[in-house]
Amino acid sequence: MPVKYDIKDARRKKSFSSSSSSSLSPSTSTPSSSSSLSSLSAVAAIAAAVVAAAAATKRKETMIDKLHEDCLISIFHKLDFIDRVRLEVVCHKWFEILQKQASYANIKELNMADFLANDSSSYFQQEFISFAPTVIGVVRRCGRYVRMISFGQRWLKISQPIIDAIADYCTRLTELDLGCIILDADISILLEKIGENLETFSLEETSWVNKDDGDKVQDFFQRMKKLNKINLRRASFKLNKLHELSPCLKSIEISGANSLPAEILNAFLALHPNLTELELCPVTVTDDMTLSYISGLPALQSLHIGYIQKEAQILPMEPLAFCNTIQNLHIQNCTALTGQSLRLILEGLVNLRSLTITSCSKVFDYSSLSQCRQLDSLSIGHSPHLSDEELIPLAAHNRLHSLTLNKCFNITNNSILTMIKDCTLNNISLISCDGITDEVLYSLASVQYAIETISVQGCTCITSKGVAALALMKNITKLRELDISHNRNIDDMAILSIHNGLKLKKRESEENCGNGDKENEIQPQTSTDLLTIYIFKTSVSFRIESHVSDLINLSN
Repeated sequence: MPVKYDIKDARRKKSFSSSSSSSLSPSTSTPSSSSSLSSLSAVAAIAAAVVAAAAATKRKETMIDKLHEDCLISIFHKLDFIDRVRLEVVCHKWFEILQKQASYANIKELNMADFLANDSSSYFQQEFISFAPTVIGVVRRCGRYVRMISFGQRWLKISQPIIDAIADYCTRLTELDLGCIILDADISILLEKIGENLETFSLEETSWVNKDDGDKVQDFFQRMKKLNKINLRRASFKLNKLHELSPCLKSIEISGANSLPAEILNAFLALHPNLTELELCPVTVTDDMTLSYISGLPALQSLHIGYIQKEAQILPMEPLAFCNTIQNLHIQNCTALTGQSLRLILEGLVNLRSLTITSCSKVFDYSSLSQCRQLDSLSIGHSPHLSDEELIPLAAHNRLHSLTLNKCFNITNNSILTMIKDCTLNNISLISCDGITDEVLYSLASVQYAIETISVQGCTCITSKGVAALALMKNITKLRELDISHNRNIDDMAILSIHNGLKLKKRESEENCGNGDKENEIQPQTSTDLLTIYIFKTSVSFRIESHVSDLINLSN
């Protein structure tokens, strides 16, 4: 009995390569240890051998034919989804077993984009491409057990038959991601069946062919009793019933929503006291009460707000100071924020752990940063008013682990050297800061703690000599990313020096291993452990790539 053509047809366009198959990880029990990986390879080898034997012996009975159906299903569970589909053609018995959904019972998550052929050449030809046969073939096999479905946010055009198939087969969905796709469908039938069980729902920047289909979504808000998280970023459909969402909702992303009246937003905030995450960046509509409603959320921990182009007198930011549960605050492009209101906010947010302030042009005084005694992550961008004198007092708290400064032209080595000395910086990013020189890199090279990411992108006073000094870092093998892009002063010598430093550490590790010193032994590096160095618009040439590729990945 021949296998259905659906999935094989799609994969012919995309190619059934092992690399593309391995990119899909639908199983929740993916092996993590080397022994598990070995067993997985062994199972795959056995399956391949059986396929060859079956073809060679013209279906003579083999040992695997005597295995019980449950045993075969357990073996099939070890294989990738696509490999299971391939094995359907081995024999009639395997075909019957693999047609049963029990053979896919361990698949809880599906990213449909991994099955669909859509590259840059076919992106603009989606009117002539039908994804429905492939999607139906996938969900017919494993839909009963799937808890999460996504389309990979690749702007695929999804038709009505696809939505209908998901509604028919995937009745246990708790997470549905329809973000960044083009919906030529009415999803009412799907929400009708799974709405009551949904816990996570995303319509991030979703585009609708028929706007009326999008407007129907809000009719199902009241049914979503278990919903914990919803993403409606740049929603183009009506949201007049937003306040009908379940009071148990904990997280909402509603930045840039086009059809959200201010009174509806305020009503929503008043009726959802359990919110812990709120993203309104950009805020499309506000009135003088919106920030007061936000400050009244008793459990709010993370707030992203921005693009408020109003004067401080019209929309004062001070009410945010009363929301003392906030741990993560992100404010961007907000002309209503001033140095005085920032001081009042930071004095009130005693539990603040992460602070981001970007392009707030009316903030001239950052001395209030010294109030952030619990802060472990700071990011300030496009602020020419931030100075060393305002940053140095923050280092005295010894709590900062992540520092990002972008186009802060008044920052010099003085404050950064103090930060490096007094804090344990796992991540440091200094972007287009003209006052930063090689002295900062010399200091980073001498620290005893591990640093994961370093960025000096666009810092024109940095040279190859400073970058090469990083080869002396005690924990250079823990460094995962180094961004030296947008700087023509840096050449091949810097990369080769870092490679030599990594090579030396590797040799020391091998010697420690030989001497039985497990404490200083460095684990073998895999392809994902390579140090990635970004060299876009530098004087580094890709000719050295072959010399350093064993330890370094050069990238633009």
